[in-house]
Formats: sequence, C-alpha cells, structure tokens
Amino acid sequence: MSSPRREEGETPAPTNAGDADMKPAAASPPPSQPDAGSDTKKRKELDGGDAEMKDESKGDSKDETKQEEKEEGEAEEKPKPEKRRRIDDGKRSARMFGNILGTLRKFQDDEGKTKKSEAAQRRAATQSRIAARLQTDAIQSSALLAAERELRAVQSALAADTFLDRQLAAEARHQLLDSAKGYLSTTPSPPLSRAGLGASSAPRHPSRNAMNAVQPDQLFPGDLLPSASVASAKGISALYFLPKILTPEQEDTLRRQERDVAELIEREKSQIEGERERHAETRAAQGKKLRELRQRVDELRAQEKEKHVQKGQEMDVEA
Repeated sequence: MSSPRREEGETPAPTNAGDADMKPAAASPPPSQPDAGSDTKKRKELDGGDAEMKDESKGDSKDETKQEEKEEGEAEEKPKPEKRRRIDDGKRSARMFGNILGTLRKFQDDEGKTKKSEAAQRRAATQSRIAARLQTDAIQSSALLAAERELRAVQSALAADTFLDRQLAAEARHQLLDSAKGYLSTTPSPPLSRAGLGASSAPRHPSRNAMNAVQPDQLFPGDLLPSASVASAKGISALYFLPKILTPEQEDTLRRQERDVAELIEREKSQIEGERERHAETRAAQGKKLRELRQRVDELRAQEKEKHVQKGQEMDVEA
C-alpha cells in the first residue's frame, strides 16, 4: 500500500524504534522560487529518498520480525529435546524391564515344563502299569467267569440229558411192565426182573424198540426190583404165556404181579418227579450263583477303577 505524499521539504516520521535511531535526512534549503524543471527534479529526489527510507524501514521490520520469530522458536524448541529424552529413557527402561521379566518367565516356564514333563512321565508310567494290571485282572476274571459259566452250562446240559434219558427209560420200562403184568412167565421172577427186560421175549403189546432202549441197571436202585432169575442169568430168554383156564395159584400170581407192577410204577414216577424238582432247583441255584459271580466281578472292576482314579488324583496333587 502506497504511503501518502508528503509536502516538499518535510522529513518522513520514524516508523519504529530502528527508524528512530537513524539520522534524519538533510533538509533541503528553503526554496527560492525555483523553476519548474528544478522543482520536478527535487520532487523526484524526495520521492526516491522516501522510497529508500520505506524499503529500509520494511527491511528492518522484517529482520526484527524474523529475529523475534527465531527467538520464539528457539524458546519453544529448547525444552523439546529434554522431553523427548525423558520419554526415550522411560521407554528404554520399560523395554529393558520387560526383557528381564520375559527372560525370568522363560526360565520359570522351562523349569515348570521340565518338572511337569517328568511328573507326566511318572504319572503315565504308573497309569500304564495300573491299566495293564487292571486289564490282566479283567482278563483273568472274564476267563474265570467264562470257564465257570461254561462248566455250569455243561453240567446243566449233562444233568438235563441224564434226566431226560432216565425219564424216557422209565417210561419205556413202565410200558413194558404194564403190558407184561397180565402174563405168566417160565422164570421164577417173571416180568419184574431187570435182566429179563432187555433179553426177554415180550408179548406182542410192548414194542421191541422200547425194550431195547431200557438200561435198568443204571436207572434205579436194586431194591426196587426182584433179583435176576436163573434163566436170565444163564442167558435163557423167558417165555410169557396166558392159559385159557387159570388155576387158583396162577390167578394169585397174576394179581400179585399187577399189584407189584402198579406199586413199582407209582414209586418210580414219584422218584422221577422228585428228581425233576431237584433238577429245576439246581438250575435255579446255578443261575443265581452265576448272577452273583457276575455282580461280584462288576463290583471288583468298579473298585479297581475307583482306586485307579484316586491314584491319578494323588499323583496330580503331588505334581
């Protein structure tokens, strides 16, 4: 912005403190009615001097402004390096402290891992031994239980087969005796002889297969039947006959035979029924014993498993 024109012969006023120290320009001599050319020349010189003074004042103000800004910047910049140094020192200390803590933790972790690995190895070895022992015990218990079960099954099957054989033999024998009780025989002890049952020639009523299936010596005690006859002992087959006209002695013999056969059949049936009941009771007792054995084995397995768990917990606490 251009400054206002000053009158000829006036000295420009100082703009700031720097301008005030400067010496004022020499005043021009009072005009003595100069001519127009000289006036124009003088005016130009005054204008040039004013412009130089303005430039000098502007340069001085700029220099002062720069100096003030520089001083203010230096005043602002001086504390920053100290603050940054303090921040850097704090960060460096935190990093060093963190590195130290990390190193200590690493050593602690390595030591803990070593201890844990050793304890885990001992625990694994103990658990493997316990598991092997439990497996061995379980295998032995299972084998023992299976053997006992198989033995009892074989015994039960054998007893059932024996009982069935005896029952079938008794039924065949009863059928033979019942059909032969109405006949007379050439032997002293006609149809009640055990030896004569399989070797005698029976009448037409009993079947030959039923007679051959009978094994009376293995079925019932000897006191149930009369002793073997002389004919059967010599291997002679008995002959059965029935006269058309019976004598009183023959009638008494037939009645006695019918009575003895009926009593014998009734007694043997009672024995068979009692044996059937005992067989059923035996099978029930065997089944109960088998269930008890199974329950006992399950209890032992549960106890061993509980001991194994407790041992593992104790080892964990020790570790």
